[in-house]
Amino acid sequence: MRLLHVPLDRLRALARACPGLLEAVTSVVQSGADPAVKVLRVATTGEPPRWYIAVGERVLVFDSTDLAGMAALAPIFFVDLVAEVRAELAQLFEDGTLDAELAKIVPFGPKAARGEMPS
Repeated sequence: MRLLHVPLDRLRALARACPGLLEAVTSVVQSGADPAVKVLRVATTGEPPRWYIAVGERVLVFDSTDLAGMAALAPIFFVDLVAEVRAELAQLFEDGTLDAELAKIVPFGPKAARGEMPS
């Protein structure tokens, strides 16, 4: 996600939970590139997931115990995840197959928005 889309208060929360984030962003900006962040979640068997933020070539450790930081991090992760899944499964989204299957199991989909419940 481009950092331009991250409000300043959320960027500050991310920086508190991710030492080196602002320096990494500054380095990217000084190189003339448009700064973007990628949230990485690494889950291994038997251990709690670990979170990272990638800025350019740098991968920084994120403190997932920082609730304000996680509140700022989660929307970035979800927006990018949905975009990646939509691109990966583009054909399912185009022909309506995925929407039909989701409507069967997700109680807050398009039918629920119209006041209808899935059957």
